[in-house]
Amino acid sequence: MRDGGRRPVGPVAPGPYETFYKSPEVADLIATWGGEHPDQVASSYFQVHVGRFTYLTELVRRLKLTGRCLDVGGTTRSLLLLTERTPLKVELGPECDLEIDDWADQAGLDTFDVVVFSEVIEHFNADPSHCLHQINRVLRDSGWLILTTVNVGSELGVYNLLKGEAPYAMSNLYGKRGDRHQREYAPKELQRLVAAHGFETWVTTVNVYGAADVHQQAHRWLHGGGAELDPRLHGDTNVVLARKVRASEGPRWLHPIYHSTVSENQRGHLPADVAELLRDGAPEGLAGFHGWPSR
Repeated sequence: MRDGGRRPVGPVAPGPYETFYKSPEVADLIATWGGEHPDQVASSYFQVHVGRFTYLTELVRRLKLTGRCLDVGGTTRSLLLLTERTPLKVELGPECDLEIDDWADQAGLDTFDVVVFSEVIEHFNADPSHCLHQINRVLRDSGWLILTTVNVGSELGVYNLLKGEAPYAMSNLYGKRGDRHQREYAPKELQRLVAAHGFETWVTTVNVYGAADVHQQAHRWLHGGGAELDPRLHGDTNVVLARKVRASEGPRWLHPIYHSTVSENQRGHLPADVAELLRDGAPEGLAGFHGWPSR
């Protein structure tokens, strides 16, 4: 059946499930950098996260970022990889409580050209706004923040919810106090939280992990039924790119990340100065790259 003779009505066959994990860029990193550091590639953690690590280096390359970089919450592995695979001069963030301490003074105010903040914010249980305020303070004007974290609204998360299951990638009762996700984020709320701390922001999502059968099943089930899901919002990982355009005056608590009794807004009502920093599309150099829309 056709709607007015213009378009077919009914389910549309879904396209294939795509993941950056299977990209040529990942294969190249494993072959070249892995050949120099076989102990790193052999670790189970690296094998799971190699798509994310490669995606970070590609973002740096395509945005043509240079200068000093602070890897906030990073490890010796991410330090080594970013140092050897990008032109950045990378330092690890200070040893402290990132969500409570005023660590920007220790790291150096207005010092860095780039901050990488990858797979850290989901482990916070007190105040992510505090850390974003500190990140703004260490960045120079027009400096870049690259933030990634698991997407609670991924295709798999949506699929699980529709099947009566929890959407989390890692539920917050993990068995170890210091190694679990306290709060998983959706892309738009995360973009708004970053913008509230003085950043012009773009957001997308991308699949960077290996596809288990259930991921492909979720993709077929959701899209094969004609669901109108924006693919930019449902990859397994949130990617927020942000450029410092003003100094952050302090942590800002926005709903729904913070409870309505302490936040400065209600759902659907953003402060005007935050709304004006939200950007659509892609930063220059990323149009059409995995997860980013073409201009």
